[in-house]
Amino acid sequence: MKKTLLFFILWALSFSTHAQTQDCTLSGTNVECIFNIAGQSTLTVPADVTVSIEAWGAGGGAQDSNDAQGGGGGGAYAQRTDYALSTGSYTIIVGQGGSNGADGGNSSVGTIVIGQGGKGGGNNGGNGGKFSPGNGDSGFDGGNGGARENQNGDGGGGGGSGGSGSAGGDGEKGGTGMGDVAAGGAAGGGGGAKGGDGGDEDNDPAPQNGTFPGGGAGGKGDDGTNSGDGARGQRD
Repeated sequence: MKKTLLFFILWALSFSTHAQTQDCTLSGTNVECIFNIAGQSTLTVPADVTVSIEAWGAGGGAQDSNDAQGGGGGGAYAQRTDYALSTGSYTIIVGQGGSNGADGGNSSVGTIVIGQGGKGGGNNGGNGGKFSPGNGDSGFDGGNGGARENQNGDGGGGGGSGGSGSAGGDGEKGGTGMGDVAAGGAAGGGGGAKGGDGGDEDNDPAPQNGTFPGGGAGGKGDDGTNSGDGARGQRD
């Protein structure tokens, strides 16, 4: 009897074999494994296993430096279905969300599926992660982070992450400091997540982190101290 192994690649750090087993559940002939700690792990699979994999790249962070900042880009979504794996060990990487302008990490199972992370935001918003045909059977881009209007204004909104049905939305451009907060980009349909809202010029409200999985960070306003962080690929 063929078993189907369903991967949902989330935000991840090293798993022991025992810990991997705890994160896999059996339902009929399907085994579902969820990886939700940031970093790298290894999974050994038997022969004659068919897998379906979903992966979200992590969201990009926004810079904490002086003045207003643009939002981080949202992570891309990638999937591959009914893929036959031969016996062996496979490296699973789940991207860490970016902070202080760092890019979000890619999430992957070997070279079989790659969800690209969003770029970090500076004066301009970071680009969303991109899906390309070599990264899976199908997928969608993450949304771009919104730019700041000027150095004395509000921060830009973070880009939304892609989902199985549509790309993530772009974050709004930061305003001039007149009380209009830049909204984070909308979640991509089918499992994507919203980007963090940008911070107001006077830091009230403060910028938001991206939401799971893979939302980009909201940028800080001129008087804010820190921007938001990009979200890891963890499903909420």
